[in-house]
Formats: sequence, structure tokens, C-alpha cells
Amino acid sequence: MTQILALFDELFKPQPILATLANLFPWLQVLPPMKKAQDKVFGRIDKVYEFVKERISDREENFDADVIRDFVDLYHAKRQDDTHNLCEKNLICMIMDLFGAGSETTSTSLTWHVLYMLHNPDVMTKCQGEIDTVVGRGRPVKLADKANLPYVEATIMEVLRLSNIALLTLPHALNNGGEFRGYKFPPRTLVVANLKSVHVQQDKWDQPDLFNPQRFLLDDGTVNRKLPLVAFGMGPRMCAGELLAKQELFLFFANLLQRFHFRPATSSQLPSLNGILGITNSPELFQVKLVAR
Repeated sequence: MTQILALFDELFKPQPILATLANLFPWLQVLPPMKKAQDKVFGRIDKVYEFVKERISDREENFDADVIRDFVDLYHAKRQDDTHNLCEKNLICMIMDLFGAGSETTSTSLTWHVLYMLHNPDVMTKCQGEIDTVVGRGRPVKLADKANLPYVEATIMEVLRLSNIALLTLPHALNNGGEFRGYKFPPRTLVVANLKSVHVQQDKWDQPDLFNPQRFLLDDGTVNRKLPLVAFGMGPRMCAGELLAKQELFLFFANLLQRFHFRPATSSQLPSLNGILGITNSPELFQVKLVAR
């Protein structure tokens, strides 16, 4: 587990801006600097691919059809049935997706949550007060508590809005072409939407640069879900892991707040809120003190 997480950390860590540009505009890859940057990223992907492939091979040697332990065992079991058209490459890519989309993005988002609590200790205190009132400290926070912790949920939503770990959507295509603000696009035009722009629109958000979880709460104290928060995209191609990610964030964030205060490592200066763009938008490296409550 530590090996594969380390490999994904290397894969997702900040990339040269040239690699990002070459990914968005493939024709740039003919330029030597662009190709060099892309090759570096692809080299990291190949390392993860080979690691996963080796683990699958190890499992095949010890496979027992009567004991299905996990996803890979199920793959080997189904592969023995000729009616299933299964491909090892697809299995490897699916496992890479599960780890990449299911671990790195959540951990990066949780890091942003800690960082924003350092900058907004009043919000942290209010979240902790709500948790103490609703749950107490005698048991862990559970998913069933989420409906009764609206301010905690609103805080998570506000961090998602401002941190923007996915600044852009994955590439989409206009099957039939279209027109937008006077620009005409032919069929199959590649479209990459800017999610961050939605989260800072002046006409959609009151003081969009201000960290204010209260904006996600209605007058009766319940969560306002009608605001244009699109951290996971939107429509039929939105992030398939949205529900799982939100559940994970709530459980980790709420339970950390229940047990700890977050304090700056140094009293002289708070860590930067600037992001570093790689595959995801991650905060700059910072230190934090966890003080038991």
C-alpha cells in the first residue's frame, strides 16, 4: 500500500506547465521542450502501470477460485469464463483510476481543509462546537451525523469552492458542434471547461474571494444545495466518485476536528494559500501542529 501510494504521489506531484499545455494542445508535442515534459509524466505513469501489473501477476500465481478476496481475484475468476471478454490492460487502468481518483484527490482536498482552518480559526472553532454539541467526544463522528452537522458540511463546501483541486474538467467533445457567445464550433470540437471561473463569478457569489461557509446555509440553518458549486463537474460526465469523495471528506475532516486543534507551526507567518498546479491543484508544502483537544 505504501509503495503504490508513493508512486501515485510522484505521479500527481506538480508537473511543468509545459506538460499541461502539451496535454491540452497535442500539436505542441512536436516541440522538444514540450515532448521532454510529456515524456517525464508518461515515465511516471509507466512506473505505476508496471507496479500494478506485477501485483496482478502475483495474485494469479496464488489464485483460488473458491476464495475471492478482492477485485483482482474476481477478475481472474471471471477470466476463466470464456463468455467474459476481459482485458488485463483495462483491469490495470481501472485499478490506476481507483487509486488515483480515489486516494490522491481526497488527500489533497483534506490538506486544503487543514490549511483553510489555519487561516480561519473562528470557523474551526465553530465546527468543533457543532460537533461537540451533536456528537460529543465519546464516540467517532459517523456518516449518520452528517445531516445534523450543517455548518461542518457548509465548511467543506466552501473549501471545495475555493481550493479548486480540479481547475479544469477532463476533455469533452461537442458531438454536433454548437455556438457560444458568438463563436461557432464544428462537430467533435474538444472542450475543456474552467471550473474555477464558476466559483468566483461576481454575479453568482457574494464576495467570492472571501472564505465564508455561512453562504451555504439557509436562514433555517439547513444546507443550501442550489448554489453553483461544481467542484466535481456537472452533467452526465461529472465525477463518478463524487458521493464517495464527499463521504470520505466529511468523515476524515469531522473526526480530525473532533480530536485536534490545527495550529500554525510558526506564529510569525501563516502558510500560503497559493496552489501548485499538477494533475491536481495542491497547496504548497506547509507544516501544522496538531494539538489534542
